[in-house]
Amino acid sequence: KVILALFLVWAFGSFGIFFLESEPFDDLANAFWWTIVTITTVGYGDMSPAGIPGRIFAIIIMFSGIGLIAIVTGSISSIFVAKKNSGRKRIGRYKI
Repeated sequence: KVILALFLVWAFGSFGIFFLESEPFDDLANAFWWTIVTITTVGYGDMSPAGIPGRIFAIIIMFSGIGLIAIVTGSISSIFVAKKNSGRKRIGRYKI
């Protein structure tokens, strides 16, 4: 579900910035590129929205994308930790 949400943010972000801004987002391929870079790294700085609506939209894309990436990363890490800990013996309670 999270990965689906990530793809939806990518699509929504790409079409949103394509319609909100003109240069350099006049090409849909540039809009897709900008959105994936913004979701994962908060951008390279090679393209950025110039208008206030585009900047506000970019902030929304940044927070939602970075949050979703964090959920995916945490879920994958949790799986690895659970697998690593599954083979260990359980430690009982100690009375001190």
